[in-house]
Amino acid sequence: MKLSYAHHSTREAVRGKLEDAIQKALDLGGGQIQHTDYAWEGDRLNFSFAAMGKTIKGSAQITDTEVQVDVGLPFMFRPFEGKVKSRMLQALDELFP
Repeated sequence: MKLSYAHHSTREAVRGKLEDAIQKALDLGGGQIQHTDYAWEGDRLNFSFAAMGKTIKGSAQITDTEVQVDVGLPFMFRPFEGKVKSRMLQALDELFP
């Protein structure tokens, strides 16, 4: 699943907001999110975590104008792709008003 989102900010500011969002997501996960791992490679955030026993991997690339998110959803989550994408866009709207 891929999406692009215009951020109208600096790369550094976007990076900080994404860091904050990761912590918020982990706090809101209520124990449902496990085995979290994320690392920055320049302006690319690579991440993985387990939910409902399935591993989800992805990345978020920061450019001068947008955040490009690419998430590999396991087969069992694909029926919910629309909901996941909608929730991600909502979270990005909150991060970058």
